[in-house]
Amino acid sequence: MKSHPTIQRTRGAALVVSLILLVIITIMGVASIRGVTMQERMSSNMYDRSLAFQADEAGLRAIEPNIRNSTDYPPDLAESDYTDNNCDVAECGPPNGLAGFCARPDPMCTDRWMDPAFAGWAPVPTAWLAAGTLGNLANAPQFFVEFMGTAPNWFSCEQQVPMHPNCMGDRFRATVRSQAADRASTMLQATFAP
Repeated sequence: MKSHPTIQRTRGAALVVSLILLVIITIMGVASIRGVTMQERMSSNMYDRSLAFQADEAGLRAIEPNIRNSTDYPPDLAESDYTDNNCDVAECGPPNGLAGFCARPDPMCTDRWMDPAFAGWAPVPTAWLAAGTLGNLANAPQFFVEFMGTAPNWFSCEQQVPMHPNCMGDRFRATVRSQAADRASTMLQATFAP
């Protein structure tokens, strides 16, 4: 009997086709596992950032009622220092003021919150935070508040003659950050007119 030539030529073709399909499926499986791993990392980073942001918000809410009056802050620089186009650094904290409270910044200097060498960050006192506010957050918030001077409390009140006694009021800028090693870092800033 003669064997058919087509049968002899197709022997082993099923094995080759199944091996190719197996390689393709393996590649697709590895790619999907990498995608899932990447998404898991992104979601954990987003969760960590959310916790840090919530710590900042809690710190900012705790600071707001404790922004006192301008006498709790170190004295401002001389007025000529603010107009001489030089960077004159104003004081922060003790011995002339409370920890975390700073004098009016010189507009010619780098903002304190942008200066990596700034050492005036103070931890938000736990007495200011409502019990359980931070829960088990890894990042405890730090803050500093700057006295920004006085400004009108409503539009063009300073141009009225006579000027209303409640026209001018103190302005404060509060900056809160939350950061820890290998964790998300966030920063919030708000301006207050108590």
